[in-house]
Amino acid sequence: TALEYGAGVAKGPLDLSKKFCRTLLRKQTELFVTAGEENGRTINVLATNTFLYGAQNLSPQNLRAFNHAAVDIARETVDNRAIKIWGAMGPKGDCYTPSSDSVTKLFDYHMAQAHALRDADVDALLAETMGSVRECVAMVEVARRLEISLYLSVMATDKGTLLDGSALRELFTALDSFGTEYSPRRNTLQRVLVNCSSHIQTRALYEHAKAEGLLARMGGFYPNAAVLDHGEKNGQSKPKCDIDAEQMLRWTVEMLEDFADPQDPEFFVGGCCGTGVALLDSFLNNLPEKWLKK
Repeated sequence: TALEYGAGVAKGPLDLSKKFCRTLLRKQTELFVTAGEENGRTINVLATNTFLYGAQNLSPQNLRAFNHAAVDIARETVDNRAIKIWGAMGPKGDCYTPSSDSVTKLFDYHMAQAHALRDADVDALLAETMGSVRECVAMVEVARRLEISLYLSVMATDKGTLLDGSALRELFTALDSFGTEYSPRRNTLQRVLVNCSSHIQTRALYEHAKAEGLLARMGGFYPNAAVLDHGEKNGQSKPKCDIDAEQMLRWTVEMLEDFADPQDPEFFVGGCCGTGVALLDSFLNNLPEKWLKK
């Protein structure tokens, strides 16, 4: 969801008004679509290349144009396939340091990009790498105001909490008390996932979800290919990745067996930082059949 993650913050996002940049993003997107369709498989969802491309990295006049162009490229790649397009959004500020802003300020910040993505006709929003209860609440309210489905993905610690130290139960209590009692039929929040965390941190949060009876409200996980915690980022804006596709596959199967229901029609697994087409290929060719949606 971020072709230039790392470089994107320092040098700016791809200039999608230029033919070369649009072609580059289109080719990159096609790689994932092609890998996902191997051996007769079908892709259900394609996320846009818009993670972190909100108001902190784009001027107001460019924000709308960039997000619309990214959605257009995703739609061109999808062509006539029955693939849903999700508009990817990231947190305000650094991914590994939750913003201290109030819910109101976070709502205002995220509304600009969410509005652009909604107007570009995405099927849902994917708010990734959310580290605080405040930002999660703000994103849910944004989606409710825009009347668009939301998939919310949080970051975990090795203690099984969100990055701001909040327990998973606190997150759902805050969302419920904010007028968003969980039910896809009555509000826009669909599922809560975990991403951009190590496999150890992801398991720790899922252990808490299981102990608290919250597994039914979880919708999957896509951790980093790394064993390092959030403080060990190899001197860069992302963690040092040191787990290969085979290790990720083995760990993912263990997680699915411990925490997922093979009859669940909408449970997502994958990888975040340090993963790519190789991981997708490994999953499609080696995950037990019961975990693959036809």
